[in-house]
Amino acid sequence: MIPALVTGLLFTIKKLLNRSMKSSPKTVFITGTDSGIGLATVQLFLAKGWNVIACKQKPESVIGSNNPKLLELVLDIADSQSINEARDKAIESFSQIDVLVNNAGYGLYGPLEAITNEQFRQQFEVNVFGLVSVTKAFIPHLRERRNGTIVNIASMIGQLSIPQFSAYAASKWAVEGFSESLTYELAPFNIKVKIIEPGTVATNFFTSSFVTATAEGMRSYEPAAARTLKKLIEKGEHGGNPERTAEVVFKAATSTSNRLRYRQEWNAHFLLTMRSLVPNRLFRFIMSRAMG
Repeated sequence: MIPALVTGLLFTIKKLLNRSMKSSPKTVFITGTDSGIGLATVQLFLAKGWNVIACKQKPESVIGSNNPKLLELVLDIADSQSINEARDKAIESFSQIDVLVNNAGYGLYGPLEAITNEQFRQQFEVNVFGLVSVTKAFIPHLRERRNGTIVNIASMIGQLSIPQFSAYAASKWAVEGFSESLTYELAPFNIKVKIIEPGTVATNFFTSSFVTATAEGMRSYEPAAARTLKKLIEKGEHGGNPERTAEVVFKAATSTSNRLRYRQEWNAHFLLTMRSLVPNRLFRFIMSRAMG
C-alpha cells in the first residue's frame, strides 16, 4: 500500500514539474536588433511569449516598450568583454538561454582591388569572428543544460557569389562552413545548429548595414560596379518582408528536427536550386549577365 502511494506521489510530482517546465517561457538572445531582420525577430519572439535579450549597437530603445520579457543591451560583438557581460546579464535576468540567434553583420561592396586589407579584415571581424565569439561564449551554458539551439543568419551569398561582393561572400561562406562543422561537435549535447539563408529582404542593408569601397582602384571597375550596385539596391527595395524572415528564424529555433539549412525568399530558393542543377560554367555566365 505505502510503496504504491509513494510511487503515485512521485509520478504526480514529476508530472507537475514537467508541466511547469513546459509552461515556463523560453529565452532567446539575439544580436543585431537595431533594425531589419533582427528587430522583426525580436518582435515575433515577444509576440510568441518568449523572454528576449535584444542586443544592439546603440543605447536608444528600438522597441519602445517596458515589457518585462524584454532586456535590451548594447553589445559590441568584436569585444570579448562586452560579449561576456551581455551573456552574464542575460542569464542573471532570465536564468537560462534556450536559443542564440547570431544576426549582427554588414556588407562590404566593391572589387577586391578597391578594398583595403583593413576593410577586408573588418568584414571578417564582424561577420565571422564576432559570430564565433558570441557562439563560443554561450556554448558552455547550453552544454551544461544539454539543450539549446544556435541560429546563424547567413545569406544565399553563402552558397553562391556575385560580382563586387568577394569580402561579404567570403564571410558568409565561412559562416556556412563553421555552422555545419559545429553541428557535429554539439550534437552529443543535444544542441542544434541552424543556418538561415535569406534572399533579398527589404531592410536597411544597403544603407546603414552596407559599406562601399572607395579606394582608387574602384574607378577601373566603373561603370560595371555602379550597374551592379544599382541592381542590388533595386532588388533590396522590392525584396521580401523582414517579418517573413523572422518567421523562418522562429521556425528554425523551435524545430525538433536535425534540418540544418533554411532558405528564405523565392530568389534564394530559385538561385540555389538552379546552381545545383545548371553546369557551373553556364551558371556563372547567367549570373554575370544578370548582375553586370
